[in-house]
Amino acid sequence: MLTPEIEIDSKINLKDINSKFYRILKQFAPFGPGNMSPVFETNGVIDTGHARVVGNNHLKLTVVHPDISGFPLPAIAFQQGHYLDLVKSGARFKICFHIEENEWNGTTSLQLNIKDMRPDDP
Repeated sequence: MLTPEIEIDSKINLKDINSKFYRILKQFAPFGPGNMSPVFETNGVIDTGHARVVGNNHLKLTVVHPDISGFPLPAIAFQQGHYLDLVKSGARFKICFHIEENEWNGTTSLQLNIKDMRPDDP
């Protein structure tokens, strides 16, 4: 059976994701088939308690790493509403994601575009 794999470019702590880091990341653009947007991995994150399914089975959540100080980051996981129970359980999980800007009602902020998530290894 063929299972698609996501190639991780780098592991990163959530505390390291900020507007300065994103400005540096944008210098590698334009992204496309010959220069794909980097995929990052973070382990041991939890949801802040406000996860919900929106739209057509999209999971909207805010993640934080409980052992490392830093601000919670909003995230969207398209077509991954089936992970709502995992996220709401309070268990730690790992995510792989792209970092992007989200503009909503005239406000621009950083957002994680989650490509996949799994329970964290014990």
